[in-house]
Amino acid sequence: MAVSGDPCDINKVQDELDKLMSAPAGTGVVIKCNGKTREALVEDVISGAPSEFVEDAGLHGENRLVAYRCGWRLPQDPSGRVDPAQVLVWFRPGDDTHIEMTRLYYPTMQAILQRNGSMFKRAFTVTDPSFFDDAWFEKNGYTPSF
Repeated sequence: MAVSGDPCDINKVQDELDKLMSAPAGTGVVIKCNGKTREALVEDVISGAPSEFVEDAGLHGENRLVAYRCGWRLPQDPSGRVDPAQVLVWFRPGDDTHIEMTRLYYPTMQAILQRNGSMFKRAFTVTDPSFFDDAWFEKNGYTPSF
């Protein structure tokens, strides 16, 4: 049995994460951790603008990890070029997430980052899903499209 604080097994989500590398912008993989089996499972694969994605995936009030395909503005490129990228986002229902959920999702997020290090430029934690919109992407150097 897994000890509290161990990540969920991410083997069942790896194929979808690999497919994300060639997916169109706006595609996201919604990952749910099962606390009983300690497995990470693909809950859904959804495409859409960030604000639509949050609604379609039902992310309000839920702990979920989302790997989202988007664009990244190259910081030193004066032309404003945008390259394809992926971000990993942990949606938490507020700052008062139960400690057991934190001990389940945070290590799982770290395991995904460790296995797929070159895939994600950054990982984020979002406590209010309504922040996951075009303005949030722009503020963090990303864009919903490429």
